[in-house]
Amino acid sequence: MRNQVELTPTAELNADLAKVQAAIEQPNLETQGKDGHFGKYIDKAIVEKVIRNAIKKADVPISYQQQTLLDLDSNGNRIQYVVTTIRHGSGEAIALEGMPVPFDNKPQTNKSNLTYSERTSLAQAFMVVADSEDDGQQITEIARMKQDQERQLSAIIAKIKELMKLVPKEKLAAVMAVIQKKEADAIPSGLDRLKINSASMLLGAVTLLTNDNLSNIES
Repeated sequence: MRNQVELTPTAELNADLAKVQAAIEQPNLETQGKDGHFGKYIDKAIVEKVIRNAIKKADVPISYQQQTLLDLDSNGNRIQYVVTTIRHGSGEAIALEGMPVPFDNKPQTNKSNLTYSERTSLAQAFMVVADSEDDGQQITEIARMKQDQERQLSAIIAKIKELMKLVPKEKLAAVMAVIQKKEADAIPSGLDRLKINSASMLLGAVTLLTNDNLSNIES
């Protein structure tokens, strides 16, 4: 699991989520698992059933949904990752980003990659054991992709900080509004907290603005 982004204070959600996790009846990898390339794994349908049963047993107002986001890795290759959002009846919610997986132009292969991302993201969010412990090769590959993306994010933020010096103060608020942030968030510590999607959008806006400013000066 890469990150956890808190959308609101989540005291009630956290308390009830702990009840759900305590009520989880872990699936049996030996009897319910399927054979994969790197060991046994629990099918997504079983993971979802385990979670639904635990929510019902805990009797708490918790639900979840998943969405897929597309991005680029440091080599310019398309990747995708799933965000699992857990919601509470109080209005509180947390969003948990799963590990990225490659985007493939072959529909069947891509569906398989996406299903893997959905299953692992959901299992990690609710602490369901859905893979055998000897899945080392797959975990290593996911860790490598995570490191690549983190390096890419660091490079983007460094470039943003460099270009920000060229942004006129009167246009700073408009630039930050592109990613729904305030002018006050343009400080280095604020930029360091950006996620990859927001950072990429901001870099595009800052680059366009600074290029326009340089063109006006030269003309």
